[in-house]
Amino acid sequence: MKKFVNIFLVILIFYNLASSQWIQTSGPEGGAAFVIYQDGVNLYAGMSAAGVYRSTNNGTTWEQKINGMGYQTVTAINKSGSCILASGTVGVYLSTDDGETWTAATGLPTANGVNSFAVIGSHVFAGTMGKGVYHSTDNGATWMMASSGLPGGGTNTYVGSIVANGTTILVSASDWSSTVTMYRSIDMGTSWSAASTGLPADYSMYYTMFLDGSNIYAGGSYLYKTTNNGDTWTQSENGISNYSGISGIAANGSLVFASANNHLYRSTNGGSSWTPTSGGLPLMNFTCVRIVGSTIYAGTIANGIYKSTDNGVTWNQIINGLKARDMSNFIMDGSTLYANGNSVFKTIDEGSSWNNVRGNLKDSSSMPTLVYVNGSTLFVSDNPATGLERSTDGGATWNQVGDGLSTYGGIQSMVSSGTSLLTAYNGRIYKSTNNGDSWFRTDSALGLFVNFNYVTLIGNTVYAHGMNVYRTTDEGISWIKSDSGMAAYFQVDAIASNGSYLFAGGMFSSTHYRSSNNGDTWQQRTSLPSSGTVTQFLGYGKDIFACSPNNGIFRSTNNGNNWTKISSDLPSTNYRYSFTIHNNWMFAGTSGNGVWKRPLSDIVGVTDIQPDIPVTSSLKQNYPNPFNPTTTISFDIRKNSLVTLKVFNMLGQEVASLFNSEELSAGSYDSEFSADKLASGIYFYRLTVEEKNSDGSRAGSFTEIQKMSLLK
Repeated sequence: MKKFVNIFLVILIFYNLASSQWIQTSGPEGGAAFVIYQDGVNLYAGMSAAGVYRSTNNGTTWEQKINGMGYQTVTAINKSGSCILASGTVGVYLSTDDGETWTAATGLPTANGVNSFAVIGSHVFAGTMGKGVYHSTDNGATWMMASSGLPGGGTNTYVGSIVANGTTILVSASDWSSTVTMYRSIDMGTSWSAASTGLPADYSMYYTMFLDGSNIYAGGSYLYKTTNNGDTWTQSENGISNYSGISGIAANGSLVFASANNHLYRSTNGGSSWTPTSGGLPLMNFTCVRIVGSTIYAGTIANGIYKSTDNGVTWNQIINGLKARDMSNFIMDGSTLYANGNSVFKTIDEGSSWNNVRGNLKDSSSMPTLVYVNGSTLFVSDNPATGLERSTDGGATWNQVGDGLSTYGGIQSMVSSGTSLLTAYNGRIYKSTNNGDSWFRTDSALGLFVNFNYVTLIGNTVYAHGMNVYRTTDEGISWIKSDSGMAAYFQVDAIASNGSYLFAGGMFSSTHYRSSNNGDTWQQRTSLPSSGTVTQFLGYGKDIFACSPNNGIFRSTNNGNNWTKISSDLPSTNYRYSFTIHNNWMFAGTSGNGVWKRPLSDIVGVTDIQPDIPVTSSLKQNYPNPFNPTTTISFDIRKNSLVTLKVFNMLGQEVASLFNSEELSAGSYDSEFSADKLASGIYFYRLTVEEKNSDGSRAGSFTEIQKMSLLK
């Protein structure tokens, strides 16, 4: 039976959590920009999970403007009259003060977002994600359905995009039962009829449309153009392959831009032919493009916004203040904290500034699945773009390594064990003895039916986990199965230690596991909030912390028996992807709002004083009692002592020895007792303490017995 000591050089004091605050760090800057809109001197950007940002200096600096809106994903922005309209994750918000404050519109279906607007005077048309087209006659304040003639009738009608030219409105809409996906209204949305002559009849939706004079461009799986309000369409994608996923179009006469397939394409002949632009742009999905006078703005899925003033020949990133990145994990290396957010960033000043250390690697649309530091070496893995890269100069330059690992398959974790590196790759465990140059399988003896996604180092033990859990203490030469007690098909995403306990969490809502014997057996715990899966545990002193991405960050002071949420004032609609403790701060990586931090003293007040030595020796009542099948036995000893703690049945027969004349220092102790092989009934546990003086001589003795009940 595993023992653990609850003695610390600090006293952990509960703080008034209501008064504590999370602080957004300076970044890393960037994020997914789904829409860019210009109104006079104001430039607006609709961001993923971060609401609206506004710039008044052509994108040189940005400020978040979400008062009244909160943390929404904004996919469309337009203007009607004096109102700026922005579509949130659900519904539409209006501002009459240039985005300083927002109010919610009424009449739109609940639980449905709006992905595009068309404006005709005071009339606004909104395309929804599942409920068809809605029409407002008061600049977007109130709405009514306008889907007569559309497939699904508005009850099951997905709108890809909508555009207006004069009093003619075109909408791409489908209920997925018809091959016709383009419709037109000439009576302000009262009725709709098909307008798909020339378009392929293959269920393809058009997710972006743009009006330029008499030209209307429509993009999705294909790129088409009409010059007669949808009477006929002609394909206009010479140079852009079909099924590229066109997500943004902007045109100004013969100059046209279209975002597709990790590139921003440019045409100088009205869309007759296309070439991809470069000039400083990343290899990344581009979500939108906007032409404002002689300036072109392009939004990306991760790197924020780029700007060109030479018709798209060269580009500069403009993200100062745009703190809207997804952040998925942290790695610590001494005073340096690394963060993964569609690139690799580091800070040496607790988040006051962040530097991109991706060096000569192009930022890609896929977030690196791995960021790992091994001494002076950095490793990054992308899936599937570039495989495994290594830098030995702090991220200035990178080289591809990983002979034995194909470039297709992301690596999610890596550990250094002795002289080896171990990683989980395509469900198996691979090992390198030359700092990642080459790799070979090291789990062949486990057979075919294992599936590992992660490796975690705890002490000198490496745990390989996923649908199975195994452990090794000899760099992968031999393995011990370590998932007894876990439910079948439980995906273990996280393992961490605290004291003598191991904690494991994963895909099952509100369920995690605890082990007191290095993973030989596990006991299920269900005290985390419902719907909360666990992707990360972190032990700190007497506390264990859990990250539940769809619920928040939680703290337990009693080994996971109870949990308290400590992330209530983080952006409420955001997923918390990750957290870490670094230099007396807790850092949280969010979805769409970068990195936040909070003083650790807000969570666990720390005072550097000597341990609190018990005045008397005592044996506590076990908890819980009755129990099934595990319980915790606590005791205090006032002097250094030889301690024996044993469990007996009703006949006086010894059934377990938790401590057997073991020398322990003065302090408070907990020991977990598992009775999984015992029958229900009454049991007794006896503590015997042989106290010792400082010279080792016998000082006295203490014995106490308590009763406990096992109910199965």
